[in-house]
Amino acid sequence: MRIIFSALIKEEKEGGYSVLCPELGVASQGETIEEAKGNIVEAVELYLETAKDLGILEDVLEEAGIDLKRTKDSVVLYKKNEDKTYLVVVPDKKEIKRGTLVSILRQARINRDSFFELLEK
Repeated sequence: MRIIFSALIKEEKEGGYSVLCPELGVASQGETIEEAKGNIVEAVELYLETAKDLGILEDVLEEAGIDLKRTKDSVVLYKKNEDKTYLVVVPDKKEIKRGTLVSILRQARINRDSFFELLEK
């Protein structure tokens, strides 16, 4: 099965690029556009593999608006709107670019004030 997702790449003021897969809310970054592209592919793969390992892949795909229905001979995908499971992938970097952080917080359903409260704990 192959599903094609989008990647939105944004040049950051401090240099480098943040990148977001809007369907899944997965974010990554890179110092070059090519590095950002490679990193988002890796992040999406990790996100989906982790969801599969946790037994929540179908929930994650449904949250992205994709309902996975299997038959004996094929896989059928169709859009559906349901929110239930939250899975967040954070780049393993020393510093996270602003756009990447915003995407991660959005994916985790954490608003700015809650984020700063968590930092103070």
